[in-house]
Amino acid sequence: MRWTQPGEIGNPPVSFQNKILGDRHAKVAFQKITRVGVKADFIWKMLWQLAHRTVESNWYSVPGLPLYYLTRFPKRVRRWAKDIENVSRKMLLSNAYGRTISSLPTFLDFKVGYRLPSLVPATLARRISEARADLPELIELPKLLRLYADHLEAVCKFTAYHASPVQK
Repeated sequence: MRWTQPGEIGNPPVSFQNKILGDRHAKVAFQKITRVGVKADFIWKMLWQLAHRTVESNWYSVPGLPLYYLTRFPKRVRRWAKDIENVSRKMLLSNAYGRTISSLPTFLDFKVGYRLPSLVPATLARRISEARADLPELIELPKLLRLYADHLEAVCKFTAYHASPVQK
């Protein structure tokens, strides 16, 4: 059955919607998604676009990035999180760095306010001083990086699954 002319996508016809909703699993999934507030028109348009894609087109690729990069990137982000935790822990245990970490914001506030010479460039000192209230949140960075990696990995797996040829 042909719903549109080649090269023309348009809006999904009722016959397409009926065919999809004819599958009970699809119908249940559709109801769950729309129940939480996702608009039905949006879902139908996305499904219609997916139905018209050609597998050879690599519609799932990201311009400027090879396909393998996205699949490897979450592992790299998790390594960053581990490295940040490791460096932070070792710096806090060090007498020299541990004291500097706790007193740096006060010193930088004083430097910015009185324009004293310092090894820390003025723009860097000002940025840290202005964001002083956010400094305690840096401890959450590894956790947020892991969450980002998990999210990215799930997006990549979901997209790769839908990018694979339909099994008949």
